[in-house]
Amino acid sequence: MRTSVRSAALACGSRGEPRLAARRVPHRAASELAGGVYANFLTVWHSSLEFTLGFSAAQVPETNEEGTGLIVRCPVVARVRIPVAIIFDVIRALNESMTRYENIFGDIRPPQSEEGA
Repeated sequence: MRTSVRSAALACGSRGEPRLAARRVPHRAASELAGGVYANFLTVWHSSLEFTLGFSAAQVPETNEEGTGLIVRCPVVARVRIPVAIIFDVIRALNESMTRYENIFGDIRPPQSEEGA
């Protein structure tokens, strides 16, 4: 399956203000990153300059030391910092990709909770 990559590049306008220019940019992952990582949990936070996405992989729940509850370890497998200026382009690209996915494979449904199953 062939995928296309859209990106938003920051450029400077005539007054030096940042502006976005959409374009296709050929890129290749470094060999150690080519396989990617699995993540099933996401945290998002921001500063005045960037949004940070923390991708984690939730592990099988374990009983805590007291035996009174469960602990779910969720180690971070990747952290991505995105400049505020392009966050809408990231969201737009995700939305466009989700729409194409649903057109091919059908609606994406959230997982059922155990109470709702």
